[in-house]
Amino acid sequence: MTAPTRPRDYQRAKVYAAEQALRFAYDHPADTITIAGVTLSLEPEDRFASLADLRVYVDRVIYHPEVIATFGFAGPVGVRHRKGAAKAHYQHHDAVIAVPVTGSGWALRELVVLHELAHHLAPGAQHGPEFTAAFVDLVQIIIGPQAALALRLLLHEQGAS
Repeated sequence: MTAPTRPRDYQRAKVYAAEQALRFAYDHPADTITIAGVTLSLEPEDRFASLADLRVYVDRVIYHPEVIATFGFAGPVGVRHRKGAAKAHYQHHDAVIAVPVTGSGWALRELVVLHELAHHLAPGAQHGPEFTAAFVDLVQIIIGPQAALALRLLLHEQGAS
């Protein structure tokens, strides 16, 4: 008997490409950006100095009244250091976000953390439509409508649903 296979995460690369494009826009600030003919003024994105700062932020998001109203209370989320510097991830089995803090500190930023929290709020969705909806909703609630629209347009440009 073979072990059951997990469905292929068919949108993963598209979601990462859209998120990377938005992070690039934040890393190269301008008064406005234009995506798909739409001109936007992005709200500021938070950056974090330490895992302790990140833990406070994660609690603030998870307990935010609008997040609870939108998703229901999904329970607390832990934060830990992840070895290496290339990836952040969400551990479903114990509801923990693992982020690298060494190197450039690229993962100690709001977009990366909201991506991982979207995995908590859309369990089992990998990077499919339920995940992308949760990610955009979180960005809308926490960062703001211009950033959410930018993410939505970038996801559309990448062909993600």
